Amino acid sequence: MHPSSSHLHPGTSSEVGYGGTVLLNCSSSCPEAGAHGGLETSLSKEWVGRGPGWLSIRLYNITEPLSDIFCYFSCFGERKMATFRVLAYGKRPLGPGANPFCPVQSPSIT
Repeated sequence: MHPSSSHLHPGTSSEVGYGGTVLLNCSSSCPEAGAHGGLETSLSKEWVGRGPGWLSIRLYNITEPLSDIFCYFSCFGERKMATFRVLAYGKRPLGPGANPFCPVQSPSIT
């Protein structure tokens, strides 16, 4: 068995203004030269770059109040995963049928 893990930058969570963008880098400590990875999310995304043991992706137009992004790599047949959480804050447009009590709110300063 080969010890390895998946790592995320800028950490495991981020806050972004409603409709904002986050650049996410994911890498693996797997010693396997051909270690390949991927990312699972319901958010809009654009691949910035990828290679053996790393990938970089831009998440944009983030409008979901709370989202989990899963980055994974396969290392010698074993899948290693890391989770990144994005919290969107700020005002969202209210349209017909929109719930004005959505958890996305502007931060209050006291």
